[in-house]
Amino acid sequence: MKMKKLLKTGLPITPQVGASGMWSTPTDLAKLSIEIQNALRNKNNKVISHSVAKKVTEVTALKNAVGGWSYGWQKSFGYNNYDWFSCNGSNTGVGGNILATMTDGNGLVYLANGEKPNRFPVMNYTRNKILAVMNWNKTSNDDIQEIPLSLKEKLIGTYDDFLYGQKMETKIVEKNNRLYVESPILEHFKGKNDNELVYLKNGSFKIIDYPNLLKFDFSAGKPNSVILTRDNLNTKIQLIDKVK
Repeated sequence: MKMKKLLKTGLPITPQVGASGMWSTPTDLAKLSIEIQNALRNKNNKVISHSVAKKVTEVTALKNAVGGWSYGWQKSFGYNNYDWFSCNGSNTGVGGNILATMTDGNGLVYLANGEKPNRFPVMNYTRNKILAVMNWNKTSNDDIQEIPLSLKEKLIGTYDDFLYGQKMETKIVEKNNRLYVESPILEHFKGKNDNELVYLKNGSFKIIDYPNLLKFDFSAGKPNSVILTRDNLNTKIQLIDKVK
């Protein structure tokens, strides 16, 4: 008969103040998000100034930065055509996430208990369910054109991840005469893998709900690199074709 041994009890505390020195609640985190949103529009903000809010939410890194980071805020996803600032964190048995839009005052905060294999599915379901129920959708002003057949054929393939720098397999596939990007990370965070790749009239591409623009360079009839662009930043990623 195996005996179970209790390793520790009580709230997890670590010596690092930044890691677990401050505890919060969803309500307080929501108040912080609302204050930043108010400061961004420079109205009804009481603690954070307009200039500080703009500074801490501007994108400062793209390469190897999970799609985009600002000063502490992650800016990697564009759910429902919005620009979001977000922050997630975890410690032993606990974790949570803040998601808030740069405009229009939409947002959600959710915390959960349990280790990551148990916590992540619940958190992902909660986020995707709230986004679906609230139906926050911003009208896109993108100037889209049809992708030429010759360009479609060049792009279709299986590559090392070129969106988030996570070394995961990412595919560009064709469905119903349209191109889609299949990414394990997009699937993890969105709960689906139908992220359309659209062609803009300025020669760039955009993936629905992914905030960075993409511009492909070609060699010998296949894409060999992609330039990711966000605001005034850009980074060049080499494309590695996984199928030779």
